[in-house]
Amino acid sequence: MPSHFLQRQQHSLFTQAIIFWYLLNLYSGLWKTGASPTDWQMDP
Repeated sequence: MPSHFLQRQQHSLFTQAIIFWYLLNLYSGLWKTGASPTDWQMDP
């Protein structure tokens, strides 16, 4: 297996991990700021 192919695969996995971590933190941040179903039900 060519070394450049291996490096590209590792970069792809690393990029996917960063994207997943970013989305997870973004979702968690929205949840903590009050975007939860319970708060929606409290609003008139």
